[in-house]
Amino acid sequence: MDHDLQRAFTEISVAPQLACHARKVKKTGHSVWKYRARSSDMKRGNRGGFRILAYYSEAEQVLYPFLVDTHEQYPDQPPREKIKSALEELLDELVTRQRRLFDDQE
Repeated sequence: MDHDLQRAFTEISVAPQLACHARKVKKTGHSVWKYRARSSDMKRGNRGGFRILAYYSEAEQVLYPFLVDTHEQYPDQPPREKIKSALEELLDELVTRQRRLFDDQE
C-alpha cells in the first residue's frame, strides 16, 4: 500500500495535471484535483484502488493532498460533506501556518 501511494505521489509531483488519471473537481470553489492509484494489497487497479483528493495552491504552486480513500470505502466517491470538511480543515491549517510565518517575520 505505501509503495503504491508513494509511486502515485511521485508521479503527481512531476506532472500534477496529467498523472494518475488527474481530473479537476468542479463546484468546490477551489482548485481541487482527483487522482486514482492502484492498490496492489487489494489486488485492484486504478479504478478500484485509491482515490486521492488534493488542493492546488496556485500562489505557492504546491499541491496538498487532503483525502485518500479507496473504492471499497466509497464506491462512487466520499460524501460531499466529508470532502468539504477535509478541505476546510486543510485550508484552515494553511491560513494558520501563513499567520505564524508572518508573525515570526515581525
